[in-house]
Amino acid sequence: MGSAVQRRALLGILPVLLLTGCGYVGDPLPPALYIPLPVADLSAAQQEGKLAVRFTLPARTTEDLPTEASPEVDLRAAVWENRPWDEGIWEREAATLPTPPPEGAAVDALIDAAPFAGKRILLRVRVAGKLGRFSAWSNPVALRVLPTPAEIHGLAVVSAPEGVLVSWTLPAQPTPGMLTEIFRKAPADHDFTRLDAVPGDRWEDRGARFGDSYVYQVRERLERDEIHYTGAFLGPLAITPVDTFPPAVPADVTAVAGAAGVELSWARNQESDFLEYRIYRSAAGSEFQPVGEPTPTPTFSDVTAPRAVPLRYRITSVDEKGNESAPFNAVEITLP
Repeated sequence: MGSAVQRRALLGILPVLLLTGCGYVGDPLPPALYIPLPVADLSAAQQEGKLAVRFTLPARTTEDLPTEASPEVDLRAAVWENRPWDEGIWEREAATLPTPPPEGAAVDALIDAAPFAGKRILLRVRVAGKLGRFSAWSNPVALRVLPTPAEIHGLAVVSAPEGVLVSWTLPAQPTPGMLTEIFRKAPADHDFTRLDAVPGDRWEDRGARFGDSYVYQVRERLERDEIHYTGAFLGPLAITPVDTFPPAVPADVTAVAGAAGVELSWARNQESDFLEYRIYRSAAGSEFQPVGEPTPTPTFSDVTAPRAVPLRYRITSVDEKGNESAPFNAVEITLP
């Protein structure tokens, strides 16, 4: 009798011990769907006759699980002019665009722009997870595709007084708003650096130094509203600029009679490489000859000037490379 009661008590306690020893078993979890998050950084631009489409593959799923490499990518574009957004219509009309197999997280696709030339398009992309379920579509990206514009040509680089003059020839009918980007590679550079973007057909590189070697290339660019266009590079062309440019002609030269001879003065030159002035004199119609020593100051006293003879003076400026300017118009004076 006692042993039967003990067995019944033990059987009643055993489930409690099992629950407290093994923990509570909750409801079973649903299987993971592995749906990637939507692409968040889709962008599109036109490069010559191609559409350059870029985006980054999502790294996580909607369940905050890591995605797997090399997913299926669905990139599409539809012509969309002057009508309100309608996702269903876009999805029915959008054409699938060829996309290279992803290699890493960043995807870069170059697509023929010809079917969309002169049209406004909306692009979207989505990505499939490992079970084949696609993410939601990315936000639409608008791009107005230009018919391939006539290109600039005839790139030239020459030495200029302030460095290097870069010039090119514009097409007969330039695209309104188109700028030309100038790129330069200096001696210590591994890659080209963008220096400026300008309208017109020339640009002067005042940062170039005489005697150093440079390489230049240019391309057209138009960024306006939904247009993002870059043309082909023109160049490269190399140059080592040489200083063959004299300083400015001395200005405002005056000659007055002084106690000891003729006193000359003129406006000071402002060039950073200016060195000196040279003075030339003609007496009684003779050839001009140097007078005295060159001077760095804009004044000169001609104490050897003959008297009672018509005198004419010319002043030139000279830089550190020995480049000599043309003379200022001769000034005349006769000492009593």
